[in-house]
Amino acid sequence: MFVTCCRCTEGADGGTEACADDEVLPISAVLTAAGMAKSSTGAEAAKSDETRVADSSKKLHACARSLRSRIDKDKQEVWKKTAAEFEVQKMIWQSLSMKGGEKLKGIAAMIESKVEYAIASHTKDLDSAIEALDTCLEKNKGHDLLSAAMSEAIEEIKNCPKTLAMQELASLLDSAAEELASGTKSRSATDVDDPLKRSDLQGGKLETAIRGAWSVLVIRDDPVAQEKRLFVVSPNGQQQCAGEYVMLPETANGQPVWEQKAGFFWLYSGTNGMWIIGAKDAKDKNFKCSHGLIFCRTLHHGVSPDQVDGVWERLHEDSFLEDSSIVVSSKIRPSQSLLVVTPNGQQRCAGNYVLTDAVAHGLPVWQHQSGKSYVYCGTNGSWIIGGSDAKELGFNCSKGVIYSKCAAGGVMPDKIGGLWLRLSDSKFVEDSDLVVTIKPQRLYVQTPYGQHRCAGEYVPLSDRTANGYPIWEHTAGSRCWLYSGNNGMWIIGGNDAAAKNFACTRGVIYCQRVHDGRTPEKMVGNWMRLDGEKFREDAAIVVSTDPPSLHVLCPRGQQRCGGEYLLLSDRFRHQPVWKQRGGHLRICTGSAGAWEVINGTPKEGGLEEQPLLR
Repeated sequence: MFVTCCRCTEGADGGTEACADDEVLPISAVLTAAGMAKSSTGAEAAKSDETRVADSSKKLHACARSLRSRIDKDKQEVWKKTAAEFEVQKMIWQSLSMKGGEKLKGIAAMIESKVEYAIASHTKDLDSAIEALDTCLEKNKGHDLLSAAMSEAIEEIKNCPKTLAMQELASLLDSAAEELASGTKSRSATDVDDPLKRSDLQGGKLETAIRGAWSVLVIRDDPVAQEKRLFVVSPNGQQQCAGEYVMLPETANGQPVWEQKAGFFWLYSGTNGMWIIGAKDAKDKNFKCSHGLIFCRTLHHGVSPDQVDGVWERLHEDSFLEDSSIVVSSKIRPSQSLLVVTPNGQQRCAGNYVLTDAVAHGLPVWQHQSGKSYVYCGTNGSWIIGGSDAKELGFNCSKGVIYSKCAAGGVMPDKIGGLWLRLSDSKFVEDSDLVVTIKPQRLYVQTPYGQHRCAGEYVPLSDRTANGYPIWEHTAGSRCWLYSGNNGMWIIGGNDAAAKNFACTRGVIYCQRVHDGRTPEKMVGNWMRLDGEKFREDAAIVVSTDPPSLHVLCPRGQQRCGGEYLLLSDRFRHQPVWKQRGGHLRICTGSAGAWEVINGTPKEGGLEEQPLLR
């Protein structure tokens, strides 16, 4: 029996979660009440804009100075590295005692002298220092007196495109700041994109500051390419405004408008030059207003909502609160499939769910593989697992047997925090074992230098999780599992981990980085392997979704040997073994050390079968 969920969602703004027809407070009124200047009209607005222009000009100059400071720091690091490599290089020369004769010793002495000069003089005369290093590389040709590391260090000094890009960006910022100070706004929002990309600032605070200051340079109606789909996340309040927004053909106040998909809200540019998420009252005014529930106080000057600098604010009671958790992005995409694990009850809801084209309150809907239940966002703001009665109402309800305690607010079901509740008898109970996560894929582990029994294929368990994440079990019966330990790391463990229900960190292989929700195949960095009594870093360990396989072609004979062979966890004569997909043939190493294709399983010490291929 499906019933309507009780509403006990946490993190909701009191009185602001009902339908879109509720009274909403004009942002302009709130700003005035808070003593803030209106930014749409009047002398105060002009003064505010002048102040912003002056501040942005100063910020652009400051960013340019920061870039040049970073350039100097990077140069020092490169030269420091070169000096360290040079000390190693001199030790190498001494250990070799320069066996090449007096001529070679003379060339080495010249190179040593040039490098010492370059290191000593680069801060005063960089051009001469570079010229000296060029001479070193030229003299080294045909003699290999410089180690690979030393040569690379010299090349790094000579060829530094990142440094050149940062120098160009700093000059661009200074030029733009001078234009801005003179009252000129002639730049495009994209003018700074390529220099920033080449400078590789990695989206840090400096890049954010540059983009924020640059936005003032942009002409208000600059035809910047806007994203046609945006996604809003607001987990702490005004959750009904969250979800997917689609660009409309119409514009408002010279800027695009996005409509919440299957919802009641719009993202538009108000008459005050700010991005606003408003409801029906704003639409009824053709957006000739500044009404809304969420807005960004920064004047956007044509910069799109997902790129505008500044913290977004949401309405709470009768005032607006800054909320750094609010995100407007073009890059958020829902998972194609979900896995629901509910071992203690409502087991018919367990299993795999596939993303559909349906949308409920701006958020996606997933359908169970049986077609009988759905994961959707209800009118109460929670994620709900409901049945056909919810679908018949177009999901404009809160009917279901499982729901999230926290409001969705644009956060996907597999990432929502807090507990889930399920219907038990006639009431909802919290269930810490109930998990909604991404549907994992089969994984393949390669570990050629040790812990060979852990190698091979792993399949996700459909009815169990560990510490809120999927568990994969080895298919070869070697009693190995890949799981998330309670330290947040991916681990390959055995019976001892399983005996503790994986509420541990036991294992023989683990990834040394905390996964933060990333699946094992997406982890960056090396894995650690138990070798004796110590863990050692092993760059050869690979976890992937693609089976490590071999393909055999034999068109002129023994055609049955053809096809795909999958890597097994077995080892024979200390070498890996592959098994023919759907067959009994295997690739292994023979007694003579050659690779062979044989029929059946190779056995140590047994009679060696005549190979089919060698």
